[in-house]
Amino acid sequence: DVVVLQHAVTNEYDQAAEQMQETVKAVEGMNACFFWPGEDAGNAAMAKVLRLAGNKGTRRLPPGDFLLALLGSQGLVTNSSWGIRECSYLGVSTLNLGSRQSGRERAGNVIDLPHDYKQIRNEIHAQLSIDGEGGWLPSSNLYGDGHAGERIAQILAGEKVREAVA
Repeated sequence: DVVVLQHAVTNEYDQAAEQMQETVKAVEGMNACFFWPGEDAGNAAMAKVLRLAGNKGTRRLPPGDFLLALLGSQGLVTNSSWGIRECSYLGVSTLNLGSRQSGRERAGNVIDLPHDYKQIRNEIHAQLSIDGEGGWLPSSNLYGDGHAGERIAQILAGEKVREAVA
């Protein structure tokens, strides 16, 4: 199973339908769970592609359920920051499509691809191990280790102690 979460790229809104068609074609015949595109310009064209393909998509899931869907999948096909940030920590293989996340630092879980169904499909089979065990990778702390709040609180507490003493 693959999770598909693709948003329109604001400055490429005129290409949104074509980009979604490439993704839909890439996962044809696979067990794919599509999530509805976000509210960016071009989302209506993407939603139309999903509807015409017979895929209603999932509009909303509570965050915990979305997390379970990702963890139960063989990987994420996306252009969302979820693939770059959260999936790096979770160790979920991610195929990042197009330019939406250009310039962001990436961990080893991310493979960048153009909106080309043949390349996407080939990488799904090769990297997400659709034919095998799944796409699990080691967790990366590139975007943090989950303890930032504690460290911030300690720093702030230390500042308050220093201010009180001064």
